[in-house]
Amino acid sequence: MAEAAPVVEEEKMDEEMKDETIDNLFKDDIVSNSFRGRIRQIISFKGTDGLIKEKETVLDSFAAILVRVVGFKDLYEAWEEQYQSTIDGFKENEKAEPTLAKQKEFLE
Repeated sequence: MAEAAPVVEEEKMDEEMKDETIDNLFKDDIVSNSFRGRIRQIISFKGTDGLIKEKETVLDSFAAILVRVVGFKDLYEAWEEQYQSTIDGFKENEKAEPTLAKQKEFLE
């Protein structure tokens, strides 16, 4: 009776091939090579004192981004145009009245 080949070796080879494929996929990726993998998020709003304020947050990493680049002169312009939004009902703190805020995200 013939013995079955060890499955462990086959799984190990599949895993190595997967890692190599992923490395090849991203080696010439403009986003991976151009940015440090962080997004800076800035929210602008009118504070309780009536002045325009900004709240800034840095998101440490992102897995993938989608950007439509057709019609823009470069990746930065495309990103800035597409990654801005309005927040209705933003509160500066728990006691503040809700206000309208604008949110922008920038690649770092």
